[in-house]
Amino acid sequence: MKRDDAGERVYVPIWLFTLYELASALPTVLIVYWTWSYRGGLAWNGSEQHFNWHPVLMVTGLIYFTSQSLLAFRLLPCSKATKKALHVLLHLCSGTCAVIGLVAVLEFHRRNGHSDFHSLHSWCGLITLALFTLQFLLGFCAFLFPGFRMERRTSFRPIHSVLGLGVFSLAIVTSLIGINEKIQFINLASHEDEEMSLENVLANSVGLIILFIFCLVFAILSRKRYKALSQRQGELLLP
Repeated sequence: MKRDDAGERVYVPIWLFTLYELASALPTVLIVYWTWSYRGGLAWNGSEQHFNWHPVLMVTGLIYFTSQSLLAFRLLPCSKATKKALHVLLHLCSGTCAVIGLVAVLEFHRRNGHSDFHSLHSWCGLITLALFTLQFLLGFCAFLFPGFRMERRTSFRPIHSVLGLGVFSLAIVTSLIGINEKIQFINLASHEDEEMSLENVLANSVGLIILFIFCLVFAILSRKRYKALSQRQGELLLP
């Protein structure tokens, strides 16, 4: 077990920590591979390669960075202040990726004369981003704004935890819908419905890994024995 600079143990087993870290990076790696090997790479010129920024940035931001942020207080062997700073920084990275990813797909639609927000994926995406923004603003005010009273912070902490996991869950669902929608478009365009291509296998594998990441995050966050000692004692920490 590791200890932070205050002598506090990190209770997540090393095998689970390693499994999560490897799994969490894999969807981004595979999405980038999918983009370069099957979809022509990345560009910002209104082409299909312009659209490719959307899945790359959304998976990187809302899956990788968000999951890392959610688990910062479980996995990192450092002080509470450092954990809080990393928690906020990782959320900022997530939000930045999500905003650029949204701009990418909107700009792609604009340049090609496509309509916006007509699919289930786009609706779920908008709800996810709206709740993500609300969660970030509420958390910033509650835990970083000096005028917020301590008892209110303490009472808000469980709400913040549940809302954070809920936003992450919605991001998982939105990603899976988006992957399925994209592969259906590809199959219709290439008339490959009758035979599963290697691209289909890759896309489905990314979806399963994303679902596996959610299971790991949920398991780590839901087990009380994985909490740091100060969290067990009721001190003000973000989970």
